[in-house]
Amino acid sequence: MKKFGKMAFVSSLALAVVTTCTAAPMAMGLTGGSSYETAAEKYAQSIEALVETTGDAYENVTEAYPDSAINNPNAPSQYLATVVKLGNNYFAKTMSLTNNFLKGMR
Repeated sequence: MKKFGKMAFVSSLALAVVTTCTAAPMAMGLTGGSSYETAAEKYAQSIEALVETTGDAYENVTEAYPDSAINNPNAPSQYLATVVKLGNNYFAKTMSLTNNFLKGMR
């Protein structure tokens, strides 16, 4: 059951990254005036920076895990807690950026 839960979590995170990466080019494709284009470019750049920052953080945590797990029985739970925290921060920042972008379009 734990394996299924981990697989579901990783799949949902991958879906979120793909969806976010898809939203940025869609925002870049908006037309209708320079203010909209500027807002779309800013949104796309913000999303791209968020994806890169979050990806780097995941990479750092994953690379450090084998070393931190030596003689540390709490390492798996600490790793998962960090990964969940990164995922939650990613979702929150994505929602914030998207909401701010949509408010600017009204």
